[in-house]
Amino acid sequence: MNKIVFYLMACGMLISCSMGVNKNNQQESERTQPNHSQTSGLEDSSEAQTDSLTWAVDEDNQLAGWFPVKDSLNHRFVSVAENLWQFGCSGDEAVLDDYNKQQAWHGRCEKVLTDCYLATHANDNRQNTAKADSMLNEIERFFEENADESTMGMVVQNSLLFRFQLFRMVGKTKELLRKDGQMKDETLAWNELHQALNEFCSYVVQTELFGGSAAGLVMLSTKNEICSCRVEDLKRMLQGKGNATASRLVAVKNEFLKAVENLSDIEDSSEDMKSYMDEENIKEYRRVYGEMKKAKVKLVKVVDKWLNTRKDYGECTLKALHDLTVVVKNTHMGD
Repeated sequence: MNKIVFYLMACGMLISCSMGVNKNNQQESERTQPNHSQTSGLEDSSEAQTDSLTWAVDEDNQLAGWFPVKDSLNHRFVSVAENLWQFGCSGDEAVLDDYNKQQAWHGRCEKVLTDCYLATHANDNRQNTAKADSMLNEIERFFEENADESTMGMVVQNSLLFRFQLFRMVGKTKELLRKDGQMKDETLAWNELHQALNEFCSYVVQTELFGGSAAGLVMLSTKNEICSCRVEDLKRMLQGKGNATASRLVAVKNEFLKAVENLSDIEDSSEDMKSYMDEENIKEYRRVYGEMKKAKVKLVKVVDKWLNTRKDYGECTLKALHDLTVVVKNTHMGD
């Protein structure tokens, strides 16, 4: 595949990151995939269920094409990473937020990672989860070495790293649910909060960097940070519970909400844009600006729902909210 086609594909990725799944892709997904509600419940990740959940695979958008040098150095690592990369990579990004599909994808990738690990560590007696984690860490280091620092290179790199973090997040979620089955409601509430926070931060970036080539990269970086916060949160919850006073929780929540309010407090620049931007682009800017404001309202509504599912994990919640507040503050691109 030549560089021009690569460039066009990368531009498509940026548009997908900015605007979400387009209507045609949603309709195609509805025709070819089972209908699983994102918040209908958490299903048992049995072998049969894993096989029944599918998602689109883009044969023209493969890692070997994006990373030809990496592929020449270690084709096996690139092939294994391909299994993680293809999840939600064909315009069907909605699957990234569907826990049941996440679970199926995680199960398949864990097996691929474990098999790859055993190819060179045949005598390792640890559980498959630990083997898969070790293999993923090694593959991640491989992709981070001498990474392509062009804008398009960093976009693809961050998109791949996001899937690595998502794999870890789903794995830790499975561990938590095995340890504490009462956390199913928390998992569903987190999924709502996660989507709302991603959406809000993405619209903020689009508003502040409207028309800029760096918007896609910044949005991906923010998605990675949110996912990383959740991974660390799950690790802390797996270590144990811990109470926190109501006053401390309220204070930290208010700090988070204040950061969200400050981030959304962006002036509408559409009037100033009239001197250098055509009407069509100004109309699109106003749409994005309006969506940002609506996303903020949605985010504020789901925070309390999530907090109410974590009453036994007060200390963990304090740290999680603090970390998410930092992400929100870092999303701001202004002075």
